[in-house]
This record gives sequence, structure tokens and C-alpha cells, in this order.
Amino acid sequence: MQLLKFVIFYQVTWDCDESEMFTLVLVSPDSHPHDPKLPLIFWMVGNIPGHDLQKGHQIAEYIPPVPYKGTGFHRYVFLLLRQSASPIKQPPLRSVAERTVTLPSLIAEHGLAPCALAFYQSTWDGTVGRTLARRLDCDEKQFGVERSKDIHEHYAEEEFMYNEWRMRNEFL
Repeated sequence: MQLLKFVIFYQVTWDCDESEMFTLVLVSPDSHPHDPKLPLIFWMVGNIPGHDLQKGHQIAEYIPPVPYKGTGFHRYVFLLLRQSASPIKQPPLRSVAERTVTLPSLIAEHGLAPCALAFYQSTWDGTVGRTLARRLDCDEKQFGVERSKDIHEHYAEEEFMYNEWRMRNEFL
């Protein structure tokens, strides 16, 4: 049921040949609770026939974004992967350790080919602590200190905030 709610809310769609099989992955390169250099899979659905996401096999249940307080914007990437002729056989990914899968290894292991991507950014809000506790069995308090940013991250974040402000004001 959660898969249906997510699809309706975000309207995840793509055009394709109905005879092809796909895997959809939502991953964040910034939101790993134990090592900020590792990616974390937030949602994964495999063996999707054509563009019918509802008929796919949910490998990793959806977890809402968890950008920790004081860490700025976190990136989230939807990656659509074309499968080879055979279905992928992947056990469910439940724990943080199981969801810590690098995309190159996932692609190589299952013979997948990247064919589309979309991304968004998210920042901390009051739901993060509950999500961490319920879904990843983590305590938000461990992230009270702001991560250091290099100068490129700082200006990229400022530019994003300025563009967001400008777009809001253009529509008023």
C-alpha cells in the first residue's frame, strides 16, 4: 500500500517500450547515518514491466528524506535502470547496512544499464527525528554538529536558495 501512496504523491512516470524491464532506485549520497561518504538507498523497486511501477517488486521500502539538522541540503536521486532480459533476484534491503549499496556494484551485480535520472534537494524539518527512529533505528541527536562544507558546497547552496527565492517571487 505504501508503494501506491508514494507513486500517487510523486507521480513517478517514464516513457518506454512495454516489453522492457526496469529497476527504480531512490538514493542519497549525503544521508548515510554512520558515514557521510557512503550512499544510502531510500527506495528500490525492481522487475518493473514497462512503466507499470505497481507491478514491480519492492526491494527496499520507501523511507522519507532524512537530512540531519545542521547539515544543509541533502541530494536525493531517482535512477531508472534498464534490466537485462532476466528478472533481478535481490533479497529485501531493510537495515542501514543492507541499504548501503554503491550504485556501481548494484549495476554490475545485476547487469543493469542507467537510462534516466531525476534529483531533488531536501533540508531538515521536524519529521526527521521520528523517521530516523522508526525507519532506521537511529537517534537524531548524534547529528547536532554541522558538517564542514567546502567553498563550492557553500556557494552551490546559496545559489539554490537564491534561485528558489527568485522563482517564488516571479509567480507572486
